[in-house]
Amino acid sequence: GLLEPMRAAAITWLEDSSSHGHDDAVLWSRLIETPFDDVRLRLVDCLQHRTTLPDVDVNSLSHLWCSVLLGVHRGGRMKLKAMQQIQAAILRDSRHATKLLPVLSVAARSLRAPERRGAIAAMASLKNGNPELEAAIRSHLPELQWADC
Repeated sequence: GLLEPMRAAAITWLEDSSSHGHDDAVLWSRLIETPFDDVRLRLVDCLQHRTTLPDVDVNSLSHLWCSVLLGVHRGGRMKLKAMQQIQAAILRDSRHATKLLPVLSVAARSLRAPERRGAIAAMASLKNGNPELEAAIRSHLPELQWADC
């Protein structure tokens, strides 16, 4: 119906860097809770794009990643994308680990197996990509046993 074109137009406006909503983290975090899958998926795709931009502010994105991962209804694909984005942000700059590893550790303890696997896989990739992160990862997930490979 009519709602789908309106949602698409609203997201297009939000993606426009000249719009007032483009950098409004509060608006984005509220929109991520929408019951419309098309909007949530597009928002997460927008986050993915933003992580590739130069001078991206990971602190502003971390709030949105938290909203995605802590959303209790549906959104499995979005949660996996968000975990991959968090992993990439930490690999680009390990200083973000302090703020973002707790988010992954919550996902690693999820009752939902796909989320749990995704978070643990992200942690393992982080450990392999930057062995200096192992102590930080262990501090957030002390119950996780690493096999020496």
